Formats: sequence, C-alpha cells, structure tokens
Amino acid sequence: MDNLQNLIPKDKFDLSTIDAITALSDSEIDEIYPILLTWLQDMNWPVSEPMAGVLASRKCVAEKHILKILPAEQNDDIWKYNIITYLLSKWPELPSDPRIVDEIKRIALRPTDGERDECVADAAEKYLTQFNLL
Repeated sequence: MDNLQNLIPKDKFDLSTIDAITALSDSEIDEIYPILLTWLQDMNWPVSEPMAGVLASRKCVAEKHILKILPAEQNDDIWKYNIITYLLSKWPELPSDPRIVDEIKRIALRPTDGERDECVADAAEKYLTQFNLL
C-alpha cells in the first residue's frame, strides 16, 4: 500500500477505510496500528466497534502495541477498559506476552484509583476469570 496514512479514519464517523485496513498485511498494519488503536479511546464513536474487530484480528501485531497502554502510568483509564473489553476479550486465548497478562493482573488486584473508578479493574477481573486466573 503506497500511503498507509490515507487509511487512518478522518473522523469518528469515517468507516470508509475499514475494509482496506482489514486487507492489509501484518507488516503494513503494524506501521499504523498505534494510531488505529486511538480509535478505541471512545467506543461511542461509530468507527470504534468495527475498528476493534479489525485490530483484534491481528493478535500478533496487537500485543506489542497494547502493552504501552495498560501500565499504571498511562492514565487514560477508559482506553484501558476498552482495550480489555473490546480487543483482548475477542481473543480465544491469553496474550502470548506474559507482560500483558501481568499488567492485567496488576489492574485486577492493585488498580490505580482511576482504574477502579472507571471499572477497568472489574473488566480485568472478568477477563482473567474467563481463563481461570483469578
């Protein structure tokens, strides 16, 4: 794909590039994955749900990018909630990177005040419970 930047939605209503993003190779989507992840910051946006499906389908690409969102120092707690609820929960198995699982366990067992207030800890508990990790 010549210019991957053209596939990034222009606004929260822009669904026009979802099919083209779906057709990208892993290496192509990897280049714009961090930007595409930002569309999961608010699941009320029309582009968010289809984008979550596309991004979740690329587990091997997703893992290296979502680890940057989950730490306690990252304070966009609604984004964390959305990552756990709308992306990770679509995977039939745990992430292969144990650091992601460790971060989800931290959220469930030792959440920040924001993670508790925004129900990220509840989402983490629910996620881990489905794999019998809590």
